[in-house]
Amino acid sequence: MTDIYLVRHGQASFGKANYDKLSELGGQQAIWLGDYFKHRNVEFDAVFSGDMVRHHETKEGIASGIATEDYTLPEVTVNSALNEFNFQAVATAYLTRYPEAKVPEEFPKDFGIYDLNQFLNAISSLHVNPELDFSNNEYLMIREGKKRNRFFFADPNVIVSPPEKSISLPSEDVCFE
Repeated sequence: MTDIYLVRHGQASFGKANYDKLSELGGQQAIWLGDYFKHRNVEFDAVFSGDMVRHHETKEGIASGIATEDYTLPEVTVNSALNEFNFQAVATAYLTRYPEAKVPEEFPKDFGIYDLNQFLNAISSLHVNPELDFSNNEYLMIREGKKRNRFFFADPNVIVSPPEKSISLPSEDVCFE
């Protein structure tokens, strides 16, 4: 059986001039995770990562923690499509695809969302007229009736470029600049 491990980067340097870098604790978290894998005899056939600095630093910490005389972490396959997305672009794409949806023109704060496909699919498959709650500093709560979905987001300042991944939407009016 195949096991897939999804690892989010270690703690970033929140509040520092360069957020796209692990904090001291974040670097240690990555080493601890590698050590955790090592002590459970977890070995990877492949490793995939975004191209941000904190992604690379997390992979290096895991590699340090997991390494033994007989095993080292495989070379990483880097893909910028695994980086965070700019939420304003996501919202514009969503509204173009679902013009009947009632989403505000402006949001009380800017933020970046981690998985564009998950976000669009969850909203379109679970909600017709969602209420967006920005009161939490770590996630967006999407509500409609008894339905609740949380989407964790990033500081938009860490989003350094639009995705290189081609995103297929039904309209040609959508583009990322």
